[in-house]
Amino acid sequence: MSDQPLVSIAVCTYNGAAFLLQQLQTIFQQTYKNLEIVIVDDASTDDSADIVRGVAAQDKRVRFFQNENNLGFNKNFEKAVTLCRGEYIAISDQDDVWELNKIEVMMKQWPAGCDFVYSLSEDFSGEGPTARHKKVRTRLYEGNEPQKLYFESPIHGHASMFRTSLLAHALPFPATVFYDWWLSVIASSVSKVGCIPELLTHHRVHPNNSSRDLVRIEQKDERNEQLRQQRK
Repeated sequence: MSDQPLVSIAVCTYNGAAFLLQQLQTIFQQTYKNLEIVIVDDASTDDSADIVRGVAAQDKRVRFFQNENNLGFNKNFEKAVTLCRGEYIAISDQDDVWELNKIEVMMKQWPAGCDFVYSLSEDFSGEGPTARHKKVRTRLYEGNEPQKLYFESPIHGHASMFRTSLLAHALPFPATVFYDWWLSVIASSVSKVGCIPELLTHHRVHPNNSSRDLVRIEQKDERNEQLRQQRK
Protein backbone atom coordinates (compact mmCIF):
# COMPACT_ATOMS: atom_id res chain seq x y z
CA MET A 1 0.00 0.00 0.00
CA SER A 2 2.82 2.41 0.80
CA ASP A 3 4.03 2.25 -2.82
CA GLN A 4 0.67 3.44 -4.12
CA PRO A 5 0.01 7.19 -4.41
CA LEU A 6 -2.82 8.32 -2.16
CA VAL A 7 -6.04 8.79 -4.10
CA SER A 8 -8.78 10.93 -2.58
CA ILE A 9 -12.38 10.24 -3.51
CA ALA A 10 -14.55 13.34 -3.17
CA VAL A 11 -18.20 12.52 -2.50
CA CYS A 12 -20.81 15.24 -2.10
CA THR A 13 -24.18 14.38 -0.64
CA TYR A 14 -27.47 16.21 -0.54
CA ASN A 15 -30.72 14.39 0.20
CA GLY A 16 -29.35 11.28 -1.48
CA ALA A 17 -30.32 8.66 1.08
CA ALA A 18 -32.19 6.51 -1.44
CA PHE A 19 -29.09 5.38 -3.35
CA LEU A 20 -26.14 6.59 -1.27
CA LEU A 21 -25.27 3.35 0.49
CA GLN A 22 -25.06 1.38 -2.75
CA GLN A 23 -22.58 3.87 -4.18
CA LEU A 24 -20.48 3.95 -1.01
CA GLN A 25 -20.25 0.17 -1.00
CA THR A 26 -18.69 0.20 -4.47
CA ILE A 27 -16.18 2.77 -3.23
CA PHE A 28 -15.25 0.87 -0.06
CA GLN A 29 -14.69 -2.31 -2.10
CA GLN A 30 -12.25 -0.74 -4.57
CA THR A 31 -9.30 -2.98 -5.43
CA TYR A 32 -7.00 0.04 -5.14
CA LYS A 33 -6.53 0.33 -1.41
CA ASN A 34 -4.58 3.52 -0.66
CA LEU A 35 -7.63 5.75 -0.52
CA GLU A 36 -9.13 8.48 1.55
CA ILE A 37 -12.84 9.08 1.14
CA VAL A 38 -13.85 12.69 1.72
CA ILE A 39 -17.60 13.06 2.11
CA VAL A 40 -19.20 16.50 2.44
CA ASP A 41 -22.92 16.67 3.18
CA ASP A 42 -24.60 19.87 2.05
CA ALA A 43 -27.10 20.29 4.90
CA SER A 44 -29.31 17.37 3.89
CA THR A 45 -32.77 17.13 5.37
CA ASP A 46 -33.08 13.36 4.87
CA ASP A 47 -31.02 10.49 6.33
CA SER A 48 -27.90 11.06 4.21
CA ALA A 49 -25.73 12.30 7.08
CA ASP A 50 -26.78 9.42 9.33
CA ILE A 51 -25.90 6.92 6.62
CA VAL A 52 -22.44 8.45 6.24
CA ARG A 53 -21.84 8.50 10.00
CA GLY A 54 -22.71 4.83 10.13
CA VAL A 55 -20.23 3.80 7.45
CA ALA A 56 -17.56 6.23 8.70
CA ALA A 57 -17.56 4.44 12.04
CA GLN A 58 -16.61 1.23 10.22
CA ASP A 59 -13.94 2.53 7.82
CA LYS A 60 -11.12 4.77 9.00
CA ARG A 61 -10.47 5.98 5.46
CA VAL A 62 -13.64 8.11 5.62
CA ARG A 63 -13.42 11.79 6.55
CA PHE A 64 -16.89 13.26 6.97
CA PHE A 65 -17.83 16.93 6.96
CA GLN A 66 -21.29 18.44 7.26
CA ASN A 67 -22.22 21.95 6.16
CA GLU A 68 -24.34 24.02 8.50
CA ASN A 69 -25.88 25.79 5.52
CA ASN A 70 -26.52 24.61 1.98
CA LEU A 71 -23.70 25.71 -0.35
CA GLY A 72 -25.13 24.37 -3.57
CA PHE A 73 -23.77 21.77 -5.98
CA ASN A 74 -20.68 23.57 -7.31
CA LYS A 75 -19.47 25.14 -4.08
CA ASN A 76 -19.94 21.92 -2.16
CA PHE A 77 -17.68 20.08 -4.61
CA GLU A 78 -15.19 22.94 -4.39
CA LYS A 79 -15.12 22.50 -0.62
CA ALA A 80 -14.75 18.73 -0.97
CA VAL A 81 -11.75 18.84 -3.30
CA THR A 82 -9.96 21.44 -1.15
CA LEU A 83 -10.26 19.05 1.79
CA CYS A 84 -8.62 16.21 -0.14
CA ARG A 85 -5.05 15.28 0.80
CA GLY A 86 -4.24 12.79 -1.95
CA GLU A 87 -1.98 13.23 -4.96
CA TYR A 88 -4.96 12.38 -7.16
CA ILE A 89 -8.68 13.12 -6.74
CA ALA A 90 -11.56 11.05 -8.09
CA ILE A 91 -15.04 12.54 -8.24
CA SER A 92 -18.05 10.55 -7.09
CA ASP A 93 -21.73 11.34 -7.32
CA GLN A 94 -23.91 10.12 -4.48
CA ASP A 95 -26.13 7.83 -6.51
CA ASP A 96 -23.96 5.99 -9.05
CA VAL A 97 -22.33 2.55 -9.15
CA TRP A 98 -18.62 2.04 -9.79
CA GLU A 99 -16.82 -0.98 -11.13
CA LEU A 100 -14.81 -2.32 -8.20
CA ASN A 101 -11.52 -1.93 -10.10
CA LYS A 102 -12.24 1.60 -11.32
CA ILE A 103 -9.47 3.42 -9.46
CA GLU A 104 -6.95 0.64 -10.08
CA VAL A 105 -7.60 0.67 -13.83
CA MET A 106 -7.46 4.45 -14.10
CA MET A 107 -4.21 4.65 -12.17
CA LYS A 108 -2.57 1.87 -14.20
CA GLN A 109 -3.67 3.31 -17.53
CA TRP A 110 -3.14 6.99 -16.72
CA PRO A 111 -1.89 8.57 -19.98
CA ALA A 112 1.49 10.28 -19.84
CA GLY A 113 1.41 14.06 -19.68
CA CYS A 114 -2.22 14.32 -18.57
CA ASP A 115 -3.48 16.10 -15.47
CA PHE A 116 -7.11 15.04 -16.00
CA VAL A 117 -8.52 11.72 -17.20
CA TYR A 118 -11.96 10.21 -17.54
CA SER A 119 -13.39 6.79 -18.32
CA LEU A 120 -16.41 5.70 -20.27
CA SER A 121 -19.69 5.70 -18.38
CA GLU A 122 -23.20 4.49 -18.97
CA ASP A 123 -26.56 5.92 -17.98
CA PHE A 124 -29.03 3.57 -16.35
CA SER A 125 -32.37 3.81 -14.63
CA GLY A 126 -33.74 1.53 -11.98
CA GLU A 127 -32.09 -0.32 -9.15
CA GLY A 128 -28.83 -1.34 -10.80
CA PRO A 129 -26.70 -1.21 -13.96
CA THR A 130 -28.43 -4.31 -15.34
CA ALA A 131 -31.69 -2.37 -15.60
CA ARG A 132 -33.08 -1.54 -19.02
CA HIS A 133 -32.74 1.80 -20.80
CA LYS A 134 -28.96 1.97 -20.61
CA LYS A 135 -26.94 4.34 -22.77
CA VAL A 136 -23.15 4.19 -22.98
CA ARG A 137 -21.40 7.54 -23.34
CA THR A 138 -18.87 6.89 -26.10
CA ARG A 139 -17.94 10.22 -27.73
CA LEU A 140 -14.31 10.74 -26.82
CA TYR A 141 -12.08 13.75 -26.37
CA GLU A 142 -8.36 13.85 -25.66
CA GLY A 143 -5.76 16.55 -25.89
CA ASN A 144 -5.32 20.25 -25.23
CA GLU A 145 -7.90 22.06 -27.34
CA PRO A 146 -10.43 23.42 -24.83
CA GLN A 147 -12.61 24.98 -27.52
CA LYS A 148 -13.64 21.47 -28.59
CA LEU A 149 -15.39 21.01 -25.25
CA TYR A 150 -17.75 23.92 -25.68
CA PHE A 151 -20.77 22.67 -27.61
CA GLU A 152 -20.92 19.10 -26.33
CA SER A 153 -18.50 17.73 -23.78
CA PRO A 154 -18.26 13.96 -23.25
CA ILE A 155 -16.59 14.53 -19.90
CA HIS A 156 -18.57 14.16 -16.70
CA GLY A 157 -17.40 14.47 -13.13
CA HIS A 158 -18.68 11.06 -12.11
CA ALA A 159 -16.19 9.40 -14.49
CA SER A 160 -13.23 11.73 -13.84
CA MET A 161 -9.96 11.84 -11.95
CA PHE A 162 -7.34 14.57 -11.86
CA ARG A 163 -4.04 15.47 -10.27
CA THR A 164 -4.55 17.58 -7.17
CA SER A 165 -1.98 20.05 -8.53
CA LEU A 166 -4.56 21.09 -11.16
CA LEU A 167 -6.52 22.91 -8.46
CA ALA A 168 -3.85 25.62 -8.35
CA HIS A 169 -5.15 26.70 -11.78
CA ALA A 170 -8.85 25.88 -11.34
CA LEU A 171 -9.90 27.38 -8.01
CA PRO A 172 -12.23 29.00 -7.27
CA PHE A 173 -14.86 27.27 -9.41
CA PRO A 174 -16.99 29.81 -11.31
CA ALA A 175 -20.55 29.98 -10.03
CA THR A 176 -22.06 29.95 -13.52
CA VAL A 177 -20.68 26.67 -14.95
CA PHE A 178 -20.45 23.12 -13.69
CA TYR A 179 -17.23 22.19 -11.94
CA ASP A 180 -16.50 19.13 -14.14
CA TRP A 181 -16.67 21.12 -17.37
CA TRP A 182 -14.50 23.82 -15.81
CA LEU A 183 -11.85 21.37 -14.61
CA SER A 184 -11.64 19.71 -18.03
CA VAL A 185 -11.29 23.06 -19.80
CA ILE A 186 -8.57 24.19 -17.40
CA ALA A 187 -6.74 20.88 -17.81
CA SER A 188 -6.96 21.23 -21.60
CA SER A 189 -5.56 24.74 -21.31
CA VAL A 190 -2.59 24.09 -19.03
CA SER A 191 -1.92 20.39 -19.66
CA LYS A 192 -3.82 17.60 -21.44
CA VAL A 193 -6.98 15.58 -20.95
CA GLY A 194 -6.81 11.83 -21.42
CA CYS A 195 -9.47 9.16 -21.91
CA ILE A 196 -9.42 5.61 -20.60
CA PRO A 197 -11.76 3.75 -22.98
CA GLU A 198 -13.17 1.31 -20.44
CA LEU A 199 -16.64 1.31 -18.93
CA LEU A 200 -15.94 1.95 -15.24
CA THR A 201 -18.84 4.12 -14.06
CA HIS A 202 -22.59 3.51 -14.09
CA HIS A 203 -24.46 6.81 -13.82
CA ARG A 204 -27.93 6.55 -12.35
CA VAL A 205 -30.60 8.70 -13.99
CA HIS A 206 -33.59 9.61 -11.84
CA PRO A 207 -35.83 12.68 -11.35
CA ASN A 208 -33.67 14.27 -8.66
CA ASN A 209 -30.56 14.47 -10.83
CA SER A 210 -32.10 14.98 -14.27
CA SER A 211 -32.68 18.64 -13.41
CA ARG A 212 -28.90 19.16 -13.35
CA ASP A 213 -28.74 18.00 -16.96
CA LEU A 214 -31.30 20.64 -17.93
CA VAL A 215 -29.22 23.30 -16.22
CA ARG A 216 -26.20 22.23 -18.30
CA ILE A 217 -28.11 23.12 -21.46
CA GLU A 218 -28.75 26.62 -20.13
CA GLN A 219 -25.09 27.29 -19.40
CA LYS A 220 -23.66 27.67 -22.91
CA ASP A 221 -23.50 31.48 -22.76
CA GLU A 222 -21.62 31.30 -19.48
CA ARG A 223 -19.28 28.64 -20.90
CA ASN A 224 -18.53 30.85 -23.88
CA GLU A 225 -17.55 33.69 -21.59
CA GLN A 226 -15.29 31.46 -19.53
CA LEU A 227 -13.59 30.19 -22.70
CA ARG A 228 -12.98 33.76 -23.87
CA GLN A 229 -11.37 34.54 -20.53
CA GLN A 230 -9.16 31.45 -20.73
CA ARG A 231 -7.97 32.31 -24.24
CA LYS A 232 -6.85 35.85 -23.33
